[in-house]
Amino acid sequence: MTRPADGAKGLKDRDVAVVGGGPAGLSAALQLARYGRRVLERVRLLTNSRRDDIRERFRRRLAAAGVPIVHDRIKAAVGTGGRLAAIVTRGGERLPLDALFSLQGATPETALARGLGLRLNAQGHADVDTEQHTSVPGVYAAGDIAAPHSHQVSAAVQEGAQAASAANYFLCPPELKAD
Repeated sequence: MTRPADGAKGLKDRDVAVVGGGPAGLSAALQLARYGRRVLERVRLLTNSRRDDIRERFRRRLAAAGVPIVHDRIKAAVGTGGRLAAIVTRGGERLPLDALFSLQGATPETALARGLGLRLNAQGHADVDTEQHTSVPGVYAAGDIAAPHSHQVSAAVQEGAQAASAANYFLCPPELKAD
């Protein structure tokens, strides 16, 4: 198969790997697979985990969508010229790929948040409102510590800007505030 020139057609006719055996990884693999062969050459799911927690109903969905599951951990990444070409698993399998989506979840680092007495939500993230206020006055949280499902740089940037604006207003002397 001839591959398009770099960047010429995005992911058209490309091999894609999704890394992550949790809900986000499973969902991404299924969403990518829905494009089928008309767009992507192949979508594979690499769990990158010691444990295999994929429930049977998701296995059936992945199988129906033609997404093979590779239950192994990453040993090495192979590439040339700054471009990823393959992943090698600890079991020795070489998975050629053109694009990789990493959705392995995140465990928030909450030692500081707990030390400050912040209320954490059920997922272990700092409980924040729409302006990134935490349960402790004058303390704001943004990014992975505050976002239970949007672990993306663009979301963290927006949350950080919101938190900075709210913190700036909090620090403003009362006589300079509009209310």
